[in-house]
Amino acid sequence: MLFTITTTMKRLLLSLLIFIGAFTAQSQIDTCAVAGEDSTIFVCPDDTLNLFDGLAGNYNTNGIWYNPVDSVVANPYNFDPFDIPGQYNFTYINQHPGCLPDTATMSMVVEPAGCDFWNWGIQEFDISGISVYPNPVHNRVTVQNVAPNVHSQYRLCTLDGTVIQRSELPKSTLNTIDISHLKPGVYWLHIWNLNASGMYKLLKE
Repeated sequence: MLFTITTTMKRLLLSLLIFIGAFTAQSQIDTCAVAGEDSTIFVCPDDTLNLFDGLAGNYNTNGIWYNPVDSVVANPYNFDPFDIPGQYNFTYINQHPGCLPDTATMSMVVEPAGCDFWNWGIQEFDISGISVYPNPVHNRVTVQNVAPNVHSQYRLCTLDGTVIQRSELPKSTLNTIDISHLKPGVYWLHIWNLNASGMYKLLKE
């Protein structure tokens, strides 16, 4: 029995091959270069931070950071923010051979408000609309925010003020902070945004 491929069948086969090729190429583009999502991070002028802590979403760390004047950041893992308050935009580009570049912009807001709490004798004070519990805590502490549309940050510090963990708090009513890796002891949890700042003493059991 002789099987004949018609012109219509050829077109359908060609369309299928093009679709498969496009799907494969798109999958390679989506998975081999991941730079995260655009985000904003608030920092104090005296902070030293890892720029990757300011990225949102999924990313890997083999890309290149560019500062606001488009110069390569030599050490993104130990970056000293600018002393002058303001907003500075950093660009992270991640690209592998054969893939389109993936780009994310991280806006660094240098905000001194709430950053001088070490000069206040390190006392506890609440930030309006935010509750922190449980305390004492074993593995995870919950931050309840009655104003979830306000972008906030947190940093966890030892009693002498050494920053051991920091990140943004997603815009959500409830957020959890994992401290299961910390040794038992007393820590300071500093939560702040552009409007207010709060300090909470946590007992890790």
